Amino acid sequence: SSTTELPHWSPLHACTWLGEHGRYDVCSSSYANAHGVREGFILDSARQTIAFTARSHDPACGMADELFLVPVGSDVLFSGSAAKRTVFASGKGCHVPVALVGKTLVYHFRSPTETGDLWVHNGIEGEASMRITRTMPVALHAKLYPPEEMVVAGRHALLFRPPPCDVPQPAIVWAHGGPMAAFSFDYNPIASWLSSLGYFVCVPNFTGSVGFGIPLMDRVFGDGCGVADLEDCVACANFVRTLAGVDVRRGVAIAGHSWGGFLALRALTAPNASACEVFSCGIACAGIADWFCQQRHTEVRYYDYALMGGWVYEPEIKARAVEHSPHTHVADLASPLLVLHGEADIDVPFAQARAFV
Repeated sequence: SSTTELPHWSPLHACTWLGEHGRYDVCSSSYANAHGVREGFILDSARQTIAFTARSHDPACGMADELFLVPVGSDVLFSGSAAKRTVFASGKGCHVPVALVGKTLVYHFRSPTETGDLWVHNGIEGEASMRITRTMPVALHAKLYPPEEMVVAGRHALLFRPPPCDVPQPAIVWAHGGPMAAFSFDYNPIASWLSSLGYFVCVPNFTGSVGFGIPLMDRVFGDGCGVADLEDCVACANFVRTLAGVDVRRGVAIAGHSWGGFLALRALTAPNASACEVFSCGIACAGIADWFCQQRHTEVRYYDYALMGGWVYEPEIKARAVEHSPHTHVADLASPLLVLHGEADIDVPFAQARAFV
């Protein structure tokens, strides 16, 4: 027999000062990314520079990414002024580094009005950048408008407004999946489409979302499951009602997919008077309706174990699972609700939707 000597791997160190520890989300574009692009960092072939994305945990700073370039070395720790924040002509949005060779950086850029294209930045010291692909149809681009970023009850939210109209327009709170996910300042086809049809669409990054620090994420575990996050959705609904041009007579709808579907079900069935009074109807896409069915049949049961704070068959967890299952309170449903669920879903098993309906 023969043995093959493995290559020597030396540790790579890079440290940059972005502010007080725990104040920045690094490699931020890699979270909740449904667009199939690379992670939020890249190392050049010479192992001399790292390009990565980052954004502040402060919701008032918004959810657009910044690109940083940091020199690295196998033995040297760089910090402080070694980090170089880079400004690109592509504008505000999500910048994802794809390749870095010498002083040439190729990155992928998306925004609420851009579905995603490649740009090249020539010269790390300069600010010359050029678009190298243009894949978005011109007709689609002309229909899109950037949302407003705002803070509602301490949480970041995006507001997509409908085209100007002489009559009041309906409003929707759209909840993201996860819950460890987030809506960035990114291309959002559903929210953009709904707003183009005449809806005010408020998209909250509620408690449990990534990008705002671990403590906020942890608040949806255990007894906080479907509680603090739903309260944030209620706050957004109350905020939307105050906007000029919203048809308050029709109330506010809540909609979402996966965890967002769970929140839609919770909003219309949970013994939470404020939620039931605020939301007039809902759309639940692939939402968790029964935590017992969910943990028993899902392929992500350890994730759901963490969210529920244990196994649903454990005596101390069972009561929580019963209380937090929308199926338990289905008799309290008093508002129109559309339930959508794929039969082949293995993350949120379909059986619970059939039982709920």
